[in-house]
Amino acid sequence: MPEEGAENLKVPPMRVKCKPSLGSEGILGRTNPEAIGAEIHPFKFELDGVEISTVNAATLCVMKLTAMRDRWETSQTTDNNAEANEFARLQSFKHGQDVCRIIAMLGEKERETSKEVLSEISKEPVFESSKTIFANYFPDQNPAAIAAKSNWQNDDFDIITGLLKEWFGA
Repeated sequence: MPEEGAENLKVPPMRVKCKPSLGSEGILGRTNPEAIGAEIHPFKFELDGVEISTVNAATLCVMKLTAMRDRWETSQTTDNNAEANEFARLQSFKHGQDVCRIIAMLGEKERETSKEVLSEISKEPVFESSKTIFANYFPDQNPAAIAAKSNWQNDDFDIITGLLKEWFGA
């Protein structure tokens, strides 16, 4: 990662996105401790003649599960006002739904390469944490699971959670 203050780069606390003042010459970014295995089998595609590379599905699920838990915990604090808590709660649900979307959109190749990714990251503390998060937040009665399930037919959700159980051992 380039150093803070590098030309055409701003490191914000939350996400990677285009910085409009940089036009087509720059992006925003930060390191993410949950991005374990990001360099293994990245998902690549071409857009307007430019090769785009993003993290693999397993790494993305780890990141999204962690974000789901973090936002849920934020929504449960008394330090925030009701509006901030509701926003955090809805963001938690969105991250949980994103986990399901990631699995639903897996192609055959990505599903196969995910096995290698999971093998490489399975002993990492961040991965162990994501297993605990999945076990705690995806039982049927949990609000995050209920919100995630609301977007899917029962059979489809069962397939999605079946693969997540394979990955996260719940």
